Amino acid sequence: MIAAMRAAGAGDTEIFKSRPGNDDREDVRLILEIARLENELMHRYLKYVFLFSDHQDLGQRLFKNSIDHMRHWDKLSGILVKLGDVVRIENAVTDAAGVERSRAPMPADYPGTNRLTALEGLVPAEELLIAGYEHLLTLVPDGEIKDQLKLHLASKREHRYTQEKLLENARRIPGLE
Repeated sequence: MIAAMRAAGAGDTEIFKSRPGNDDREDVRLILEIARLENELMHRYLKYVFLFSDHQDLGQRLFKNSIDHMRHWDKLSGILVKLGDVVRIENAVTDAAGVERSRAPMPADYPGTNRLTALEGLVPAEELLIAGYEHLLTLVPDGEIKDQLKLHLASKREHRYTQEKLLENARRIPGLE
């Protein structure tokens, strides 16, 4: 695609930039932060899927949650486009030519090295997302975007409930790490 654009003389064309003034909009800033958290949680869940691959039931649940976070990140990207904005590149630095690059788009490591500590970290992470969505819903007018965000919030609440139950079960097993 990039080669085709360059061949057509459009290699330096700006495709989509944030609408001026969006940096001052609380709803846009919050969607960007929630999208970053969704992306981070998707990666964290995937790490735990591999870490706990010998626990099929747990791995499948964590994988399902990672897919949900990825889908919600994608949906938030679409909402941002409707609002005249785009998802930011994680940890990007703009060079002298104005090009954004990121050498480390996501953290290299996540908290939780065993089943118990991993599950303990997921509940507060889901709660942080829930709080973000709840606040965002107070800023968004009724309509398609709000309806989509309500679906995301319901999924986050389900994730929190599931993680709380998984954590309760893990704490009942003596010596579980």
